[in-house]
Amino acid sequence: MTTDPGPQGIPSLKEKISYGCGDFSSNLLWGISGAFLLYYYADVLRLAPSDIAVLLLVTRVFDAFCDPTVGYVIDRSGGRLVRPLIKWLAVPFGCVAFLAFLPISESAQVNLAWAYVSYLLFGLIYAAINTPYGILQGIMTTDPQSRVSLGTFRMIGCQLGTLTVNAITLPVIHWLGGGSARENELVGFPLYMALIGAVGTALWFVTYRGCKVRFQPESPRHGFMVLVKSLLRNRPWIVCTVAFGLSFVGLCAFLTFSIYYARFVLHKDAEFGGFLLLVFTVCSLIGNVSVTLPFFAQISKQRRLQTGYLLQAVALAVIGFFPGNMAVFIPCFLIACCASGFGSPLYYAMIADSIDHGARLTGVRTAGMGYSLNSWLQKMVFGVTGALLAAFLGFGGYAPEALQQGEHLATWVTAGFIWLPAAVSLLLLPIISLYR
Repeated sequence: MTTDPGPQGIPSLKEKISYGCGDFSSNLLWGISGAFLLYYYADVLRLAPSDIAVLLLVTRVFDAFCDPTVGYVIDRSGGRLVRPLIKWLAVPFGCVAFLAFLPISESAQVNLAWAYVSYLLFGLIYAAINTPYGILQGIMTTDPQSRVSLGTFRMIGCQLGTLTVNAITLPVIHWLGGGSARENELVGFPLYMALIGAVGTALWFVTYRGCKVRFQPESPRHGFMVLVKSLLRNRPWIVCTVAFGLSFVGLCAFLTFSIYYARFVLHKDAEFGGFLLLVFTVCSLIGNVSVTLPFFAQISKQRRLQTGYLLQAVALAVIGFFPGNMAVFIPCFLIACCASGFGSPLYYAMIADSIDHGARLTGVRTAGMGYSLNSWLQKMVFGVTGALLAAFLGFGGYAPEALQQGEHLATWVTAGFIWLPAAVSLLLLPIISLYR
């Protein structure tokens, strides 16, 4: 990662691809936890849904301290730690992803304790490598359109990582484990994560070597509270951070509950749930690319975001009113998934723009703190939503070892997969209008 003193600079195609590799890695590793962690804990380790819900909440409280600390340290370094952190943490990130899916005992209590340790460590290292990665976009260029383009490549990497995970995870785990039974998955999961961890580590090194830093901010000497107060004066950053964070409710619902919706509402098998994840990823990628086409350049970012959320809410509501109807589900699910892809490229560009706005407004550059708090809120929302979804399984009386589930399980799964993201999509409409 080299430094170019040009004031704006236009990243090359090679740099954009290298930048996208970072989120490719994140979503190979962290994305697996988003899509399959609840399934792994509940169906493979056989942890109680109530224990899983508490675990997910506790880990997010821990992140409340980790993410701002990482951001503060980066801000104090003037951005000079962006390069070392990506380099130093590439290998640990791959290793801890493997440990999070490593069953170490036949005892549920031991496995629960190990889940706390490994998932807490996973979240810590994710914060420490993803925060500098987010800052990297803002110091590669100050050109607004180039930032949108980098955000698009980031989301392409994100969706390719998610696409890979959703397309191959369960089939490869079953192949490595020699079958689809629980005892086979206990073998297949750690073998699969060892392979994915190695690939993810290599991709981080591509990002490290392929991206140029063109804008190096001066090293600030502001205290922690000065940085926080500066961010609280930055209305565009607050609105963007809150909206982006809440958007992870829908993401978590789709990733976490696809398997359960396929099994208990559509009456298909778990691998059909993996197919739904694949469809979600492909359609989201189409939405990522479509929303940045020149045709949409004359439409404000706020209007593009609101259009996507309105489409998503309507499509999900139609599915909800016709539960289990495949003729309704397929087209509406495609629309909802494409619309969900509108957000991320625009949000990443808006965050970078809002941090620059805050620096002009207050004279304090808060990139590290801004990105870390944004990342923390996303993980907090994802964790709380995951805990809520685990609780929904409990409310529905889910018992993974039972041959027949309770009569209310399908209702609770529909609430988590359909109505929860639909409600949040509607809530986001007025919130986004506050962005100025």
